[in-house]
Amino acid sequence: MKDKLFKLCKRILGLMLVFALALQFFVPLAHAQPFVSVSPLSGAAPQAGENRSVDVSPSSFTASASSGNRTVTVIAVPPDTWTCSSSASWLSASRTGDSTLKITWQANPTGSTRSATVTVANYDKRAYVTVTQNSNVLTVTPSALSFSPEGESLSVTASSTSGIACYVDSCPEWIQDSSSGNTFTFTAQSNTTGENRDGRIVMKSGYVTKNISGAQSHVY
Repeated sequence: MKDKLFKLCKRILGLMLVFALALQFFVPLAHAQPFVSVSPLSGAAPQAGENRSVDVSPSSFTASASSGNRTVTVIAVPPDTWTCSSSASWLSASRTGDSTLKITWQANPTGSTRSATVTVANYDKRAYVTVTQNSNVLTVTPSALSFSPEGESLSVTASSTSGIACYVDSCPEWIQDSSSGNTFTFTAQSNTTGENRDGRIVMKSGYVTKNISGAQSHVY
């Protein structure tokens, strides 16, 4: 009985010794400062948009009334991430390289100048190209026709700065018209009505019109 009691006490003392040693090892670790990895580069992390830029040259230009295109230089950092868009259906933009932007416009059918903007975006950075297009100007020469009473054919030349085809929109019934390219021929037969007659010929290119006055005395 004494031997068993002695062995039990010995085992308890051994466990207490192991527990004491464990406390000496783990308690200092519990109070130690956590390990922190420090980058060799100091300072805050880069913010969105930092080291990014975009610029264009030229930032504005005037386009012809006729259809055409032009190349604009793009200076972007980084150079391969920028995109482009247009604010109008008659104006389009496309990338043709890391530093080139191609802007294409349609012919202007109106008698007024018009403007649109191309936006070049590089992440959160923006640059703009403003395009102002000239109006369509229709020129008709001559602007008045005086037919002889016996009848004759007279010619008119018409042209537009837009390059949009010119045509006869309306004509008095006593005048017949024909065309070849930009030359328009108007023919009036002999006026035997006993009355002078006049009328208006309407020429058109796109949405632009020009009037030609026509007159003919009667045969006496």
